[in-house]
Amino acid sequence: MDGRATASIVLLEDEALIALDIADQLQNAGFAIAETFSTCAAALEWLSVHTPDLAILDIQLRDGDCEEVAKALNERKVPFVVHSGMFPGADGHSSIFLKGEWITKPSAPEDLTKAVKALLASRNALKARQPRKRRAGGHNPGRTAAGANKWLQTISQQDD
Repeated sequence: MDGRATASIVLLEDEALIALDIADQLQNAGFAIAETFSTCAAALEWLSVHTPDLAILDIQLRDGDCEEVAKALNERKVPFVVHSGMFPGADGHSSIFLKGEWITKPSAPEDLTKAVKALLASRNALKARQPRKRRAGGHNPGRTAAGANKWLQTISQQDD
């Protein structure tokens, strides 16, 4: 399983037809959109409780630019695709958007799908490399010399 249908993807797009088109594109590629927002305020409210695996955002929504949303995603290390008619580095938008993968509108459906696949794959690879947290109180007796000796004594007593 490659995690497509299980990935939580949030879409920030204020034009309904574009949002529907993106959702269809991703669904045809095996992905699903968890939530769609047309305002930054609604997206920030959702993000106060949820953390998606990936976000696709237009820079400008009904209530302004998504700078705060992009900052919240970046702080949580959530990759995002900037799907905008603006070009990277253009005047008038925050540099936080440069931390995302840019797909300029209008775009070919496969460009957005490729970007989503690549970002999810890199996020999954990063998660796989991170050390797992040990449970509190979990003691591994083989981690110290004294613990290893005690463990060996216990095993040798069982063999007798």
